Amino acid sequence: MRASESFALLTALLMSVGGVACTDEAREQAKARAAERKRQAVEKVVRERIEEYWDAVRWSDWQTAATFLAEADDQVSFLRGTSDAEEVSLSIQDVEVQYIFVNPDTFEDAEVRVVWTAVIATQGKVTQDGLTQKWHKDYGRWWVDPGGPLRPGSEVDAPATERPEPGETLDEPIPELQSSPAPGPGE
Repeated sequence: MRASESFALLTALLMSVGGVACTDEAREQAKARAAERKRQAVEKVVRERIEEYWDAVRWSDWQTAATFLAEADDQVSFLRGTSDAEEVSLSIQDVEVQYIFVNPDTFEDAEVRVVWTAVIATQGKVTQDGLTQKWHKDYGRWWVDPGGPLRPGSEVDAPATERPEPGETLDEPIPELQSSPAPGPGE
């Protein structure tokens, strides 16, 4: 037997023994790494959908934004609710996805926090606000949950939430509003 054949045989033998000697700990680590890779891949897909949706909302493209709701009845309700006069005066300048939490058990539900900076033209104010949305995977795509807030000023779309008792804390911090004084005469 030549040296190269011996080396190949020895290598094959060691590789097969290495596979048998895999510990439970190593299997668990591999399983955890695979789950993390899957979570990251799902999060990337969800982020892309969220950014597409909020791009449509930012530019008041309500027809496109409505397509992110899975059911036709929800789309119609959304479109009817976008004719509010308050939204016309709100010009969204920037939208940021703060976090995405994907359910690690099913990879089919996500909670998302979105913040935006906007100018209220009628008041000459710059504001920063945000909301938390639920997204779910259905029919092979990600959809915004119509049971929660869908756009700036859409809290009326959301189901009524209980107000905290005096002394209780809110689940989410109240964002600080930033504004600049309106220019005075002659400025």
